[in-house]
Amino acid sequence: MNRLAGGMAGRDLGTVMLHLYPFGGIAETVAWAARAAGRQITESEGALS
Repeated sequence: MNRLAGGMAGRDLGTVMLHLYPFGGIAETVAWAARAAGRQITESEGALS
């Protein structure tokens, strides 16, 4: 997610929204998103230390 945000930084792309296509089913997609969000939160907490 950080690479995606970094690649879009400073560009006028209009409204950009992330859309997830379920792979393996909705439950697996939700679990993946929760893990990805957890990593992002952990990375942000590390930046505050």
